[in-house]
Amino acid sequence: MSVSTPDLNPSWRAPSAPVRLVTLLLLAVGLMLVDLRALFAFACVVALMFGWERGFGALAGWLRALWQLKWLFFALAVLYLGFTPGTPLLPWIERPTLQGTLEGAHRGLILATLLMAVHWLVRPVPTEALAGGMIWLTTPLRRLGLRTDRFAARLAMTLHRVGELQEQVGALRGAARRGWLDTAADLIRGIEQPPEARSSGQSIALPSPRAGEWLIPALLAGWLLLWMLL
Repeated sequence: MSVSTPDLNPSWRAPSAPVRLVTLLLLAVGLMLVDLRALFAFACVVALMFGWERGFGALAGWLRALWQLKWLFFALAVLYLGFTPGTPLLPWIERPTLQGTLEGAHRGLILATLLMAVHWLVRPVPTEALAGGMIWLTTPLRRLGLRTDRFAARLAMTLHRVGELQEQVGALRGAARRGWLDTAADLIRGIEQPPEARSSGQSIALPSPRAGEWLIPALLAGWLLLWMLL
């Protein structure tokens, strides 16, 4: 696997991978800083941007991902509704409390909004493009003697393999009618197959972000700075 010259004509829509990764990082920081009321507005803006770029039909994939996290949300509900002290919501029972309900809703909305941001910013981007974006962002580390190209090559192979395994698991669910032993054996053989043998010929194209693509992360960073100062 090698690192090639900038890809000036990516097959997926702008903004480029480095801009998307920085935007996701800033969104994650912002979600942790704002209160519940501002968080709700934040979530509405992310939903609108997500629907505008990928189509509101893509929200179905986000809802399926939320359903896969149902037990995590259930654990959050038990933790905050059952164990947070404060003002009782009902006069005849100590739990749940107003503080626990608000805090649980806050944490749950953070998780749901962050998952939506991942589906908006990261899911549409090919694995190699994400690896190229990480190389682009870590290029200044070369001055410290770090080999970012090796890191990117290993990262790309890992991400590529994870994506393949997800597809294999989905296909094996349908093939499980043959018997669980044969299905498990096929999956284990796929996991044990070395990725280098199939990924050695791949290359990572470095992105070439345009100046205008940094408008959204720049506005988001400015808003976060203003929020922290005030």
